[in-house]
Amino acid sequence: MLNFQAALALLISTLHIFSEHYTINYRRPPVPYSGNFFSGRNTS
Repeated sequence: MLNFQAALALLISTLHIFSEHYTINYRRPPVPYSGNFFSGRNTS
């Protein structure tokens, strides 16, 4: 039972970190990648 609680806590913390990282990346998309992608598309 103790191992299950530890695994559950680790899973919740990992999901929380991933969700925070995803929302930050979603609100602020990678500017250098999109800039290079669009500029490369437009120039070529």
